[in-house]
Amino acid sequence: DLLTSVNTPEAQKAIRQILASDTAKNDPRATQLLQRVGFIDQPDKETMTFMKDRYANAKATKNKNDRLASAFTLGSVASHSDKVESREVVESLKKDLKEAPPEETALYLRALANTSSPMAFGTFQSYATSADPQVRVAVADALHEPPLPESLELLMSMVSDQDRDVQQK
Repeated sequence: DLLTSVNTPEAQKAIRQILASDTAKNDPRATQLLQRVGFIDQPDKETMTFMKDRYANAKATKNKNDRLASAFTLGSVASHSDKVESREVVESLKKDLKEAPPEETALYLRALANTSSPMAFGTFQSYATSADPQVRVAVADALHEPPLPESLELLMSMVSDQDRDVQQK
């Protein structure tokens, strides 16, 4: 946590080196350590590239835990990146959401929500009436950021949802 709060290129390089080490990869808390990257307020291009590569590698090796942790973290990093990088991440996560197995839909919606991108609103809107209450909860959580007039309207429609967890969001 200390290195993520320093927010310098040197600290980010150190974080990337630590996370790329065999020690970190084999640590039982590896996914939790990886998600700390999402706390970096001003990620540099190398950190964005590191996260994109980490996510791509986790998908290629079919490492579910690393893939989901990388997706969450990539979304967070994108929320602090320039518009071009953020747009690429949003499009990638939207594509992966469509291809995700049903049990991962809510998780990918949360990763997409981490981007805080208004470009994701249409996706959230399309899942707001899902038969799965966990998906609807993820949508309700996602609609808090960014604050769009359409988000409030959709949230208000979800207040009458049949599932109490959705209503409470």
